[in-house]
Amino acid sequence: MNPLATMLRQADTLKLTQEQADSIAVLNQKYSLRLDSIWTPIAKYLGELPDAYDRAEAYARYRHGRERSIDALMTYVDDVEGLLRGDQRRRLPANVAAYLDPRFLHSIRSGTVGFNPLNGTGGPVPGAIGGAIVVARP
Repeated sequence: MNPLATMLRQADTLKLTQEQADSIAVLNQKYSLRLDSIWTPIAKYLGELPDAYDRAEAYARYRHGRERSIDALMTYVDDVEGLLRGDQRRRLPANVAAYLDPRFLHSIRSGTVGFNPLNGTGGPVPGAIGGAIVVARP
C-alpha cells in the first residue's frame, strides 16, 4: 500500500490544492525511489533462488525489506500530516489513514499481517490492528 499514490489518485475527493498535490507528488516520487532501492535487490535474490534454498535466509531478506519499507514511509508521515487540513484528513479512506499512523506502522513493521509489497491488495482490515481499533488523527 502506497498511501501517497492513493492520495494523489483521490485528489478531487480529498480536495487537495495544486500546491498540496505537487508536494505529495514529490514525496511519492522520493518514497517510490526508496522502495525500488530496497526491493530490487531482494527481488533479484529471490528470483535467482534454486529449487532448494535456505528459507530462513529468504524470509530474513524479505523481513528486512519490509522493515526498511515501513521505516521509509514513516519518514514522510509528518510531512503529509503537515500538508493536510483536518477536513482532508477526515476524508482519507481508513486504509490510507492507517498507513499514515505511526502506531499502525510500528505494529506491522516486523509482522506479516497487513503488508503486501507484491501487489498492494494485501492490507489491514480498515481501522483494525489485531482486533484493536485504530483511530486516525483528527
